[in-house]
Amino acid sequence: MPSTVRVDERGVETGQPSARSPPIEAHLQWFQFQEAMEQLCQQTGSWQASILSNWQRCQFHLQQNAQAYVPRLDQRAAVAEAVRSIFFSSDLPAAQRRLKEVVALYAASAPKLASWIEENIPQGLSVLAFPLAHQKRLRTTNPLERVNQELKRRTRVARVFPNEASLLRLVSALLTEISQDWETGKIYLSMDSSNPPTT
Repeated sequence: MPSTVRVDERGVETGQPSARSPPIEAHLQWFQFQEAMEQLCQQTGSWQASILSNWQRCQFHLQQNAQAYVPRLDQRAAVAEAVRSIFFSSDLPAAQRRLKEVVALYAASAPKLASWIEENIPQGLSVLAFPLAHQKRLRTTNPLERVNQELKRRTRVARVFPNEASLLRLVSALLTEISQDWETGKIYLSMDSSNPPTT
């Protein structure tokens, strides 16, 4: 079944992907974001923008996206395990070595998969530069997804906003509340090495 997903000029996806179509997220939005960050770095010389251009993509979603390039169903479990073995490496050099091994392993039997892994998986390895206690918290987009769920839950109650400013006030208040909870309540990610993140 062919994909009916279309992306308009704003990058918004519509329609339904087929079971075999590559995930659009992996190609369009992330590369547009990367290009925008690189342009910002060049235009402003900003160190903040430079840091942001070294993003960390969600390892879970990268692993899921890799499945679209697996040629045979019986290879899916092995590919998932191989990708996880890259992500769970002890440090960046070990992850890069394992990445080369996995690319070589699938170069003959699944060349599109090998190419995709070589191009995309390094974008999920930035987290290895952080302390071990932080890596578990930063390797996926779970915190961001939780924030988005909370915003959706709380804005759904109001249903209709009289204007954009009222929506912005509510969302700003919710984000401030979440930020305060993370800073003073349950410390999700502590930068103090003597105070590791709570679980």
